[in-house]
Amino acid sequence: MILIRGIRMDKNEIIWIVAGKLQPSQFYINEEKLILLEKEFNIDIFEPIPIKRLGQDMVMTDGHTRTTYLIQNGYKCIPTIEESDILDWEAYIINVNDCKERGVKSALDLLDLLDCIVTNDFFRLNWDNYCNDVHNRLSYIKNPCDYSALPYWKETTITIPDNIKVYHEIEWNRLCANTKKGFVKVDKFFRIKHNLEKIDNQDIPEKCRYRTIDPIIQICYSNTDLRGDKLKEYTKSDVYNNELWIFIDKMNNGIYMPVAFGIADFDSLVKEGILEWIQVLPEYRGKGFGKFLVAELLRRMKEKAKFATVSGDCNNISNPINLYRKMGFIGDSIWYIAYEN
Repeated sequence: MILIRGIRMDKNEIIWIVAGKLQPSQFYINEEKLILLEKEFNIDIFEPIPIKRLGQDMVMTDGHTRTTYLIQNGYKCIPTIEESDILDWEAYIINVNDCKERGVKSALDLLDLLDCIVTNDFFRLNWDNYCNDVHNRLSYIKNPCDYSALPYWKETTITIPDNIKVYHEIEWNRLCANTKKGFVKVDKFFRIKHNLEKIDNQDIPEKCRYRTIDPIIQICYSNTDLRGDKLKEYTKSDVYNNELWIFIDKMNNGIYMPVAFGIADFDSLVKEGILEWIQVLPEYRGKGFGKFLVAELLRRMKEKAKFATVSGDCNNISNPINLYRKMGFIGDSIWYIAYEN
């Protein structure tokens, strides 16, 4: 009998699994703990590695340092036991995916990859930060439009100036009248979500086609700062996806001319599609081209994203939220952007 987590267990319950078949859920190993283990190691009282099958993977839920030590000392198989605790499996799925993206696809990689074994200080700082990020990602994924006024990639990379305050509607309604009067400008935005489960079929009209990238947006919004150089900068972003920059061209006198333009981003970290711009030339508005753009972008997003979001000015005279509602977006999140002197 052995003692595991305070419970006596028969050694027959332990399963020895080839190290190469175990999928880590942690990509850093604390070097200090690894050295300490050398002084305390005793295979007869060694606590087996808890594992859980998630999809096709046999995932290690703990014991990464112990596993690395065994591999380091010539063990081909690792003593494991079925994980009995109910853990945050959504977080573990993210951990596993992040491990794989870093090249940690089996327990053997924890030893083979040079950047996995790190100093104690590095481990404590970076692993704690990573775990916090996973928690934040999960919170965002569960309710993106109430979590932030911005898509997740912007929330985590953009620094908001000190003179700009961002409030969810609930927070805004709690502010006293004098505080609100102190702002020189206040913008009100909606933010809504599409689950990408049901997408309206919107067949493009005859003599029209979809195409990628062109600066039509300059024609639609004369006051926008999105010029050619700005658009080129956008293409350098980590969320840029060429398939999500599309036009609708309409044939006119035998020549295809652009009449509408849509830009969307894809954040692979949280699997979010983000509608950024839906623009139609003034003379073609009210003819359904906005719907065609949104439907096509959603169809393309569905191949890679788990959900899509869009935001817009509540005071826009074109009332864009009506278009998005018709296309299946849901939610009622409102955000206020308040500017101080």
